Amino acid sequence: MSDMKLIMESWRTYSNKAKTAENFGTVLLFENKTVVEKDFKDLLKEYDSGNISAEYLANTWNESVLREVMMDFDPTGGAAAASHAKSGAKMLAKAAGWLDTKTIQLYQLAQRGIEGLVKGAAGIIDVAKKFQKNHPTVAKVAVVLVVGAAVFGLMMAFSSEASANIAAPETTGAAPGGIDVGPQGQISNGYYEALRGMIHQSKEISGTSLEIRAEAMQIVDWAQAQGETVNLADLQGKYAEFANSKLSTLNGLARLAKEGDPDAIQWIKELVATGKDVTYKVLGKATR
Repeated sequence: MSDMKLIMESWRTYSNKAKTAENFGTVLLFENKTVVEKDFKDLLKEYDSGNISAEYLANTWNESVLREVMMDFDPTGGAAAASHAKSGAKMLAKAAGWLDTKTIQLYQLAQRGIEGLVKGAAGIIDVAKKFQKNHPTVAKVAVVLVVGAAVFGLMMAFSSEASANIAAPETTGAAPGGIDVGPQGQISNGYYEALRGMIHQSKEISGTSLEIRAEAMQIVDWAQAQGETVNLADLQGKYAEFANSKLSTLNGLARLAKEGDPDAIQWIKELVATGKDVTYKVLGKATR
């Protein structure tokens, strides 16, 4: 199994733990020129009650993570780091416990829609590179955090959105999709926008004509405007078939994103932005 597959298997294990964890660990704050330890659950309570902002919470977590890396894992970071560097077994144990805690914290932050976490995680990689050769496990920990934060941010954003009126595509056990399904079997508004983006980008990918793109977009926008869930697979005609094929492609892309593929994550973000911005007309009338 490749390193990336091992990393993502670890990520799935940790994210499952994060969903049921009761202990959220601690963060390190710098107060009055002194580093102090604070229960992360207490910090979340301050945010939930409106006493601190999302920006403050994100910055506090980012700074704490970088401070912990410097103190506990960076060979130049202090006595604790030097002690761990002497023993591979101790380093592995320390990294495993630290990853558990940071994953739980990431999950809690993502649940609240906190943004700006990937930058802090990327900083961890910069520090890890200093001793990647001697301690590759710590470098893998950093990658897990970066990929996990990106996946969390994307998937939690989609799952927390209101549902669209378009049914999720059917999948087989051999090729499961990645789109989360709403209570009536529908996709989220985020994936509806991504589907619009996918139809638009088909011009660049496969040279699809303006007629096909416009007609398919009209069908998708019509379905979204209905008062009940519409299954694109049940609609007749080549335009509906094209729209449904793009939904199936998006479903596969979402699966790759959930598995941590950074290109898939970035592409979905671009599709959403495109879908929200693009306008199509049929017989001079905008499709939405």
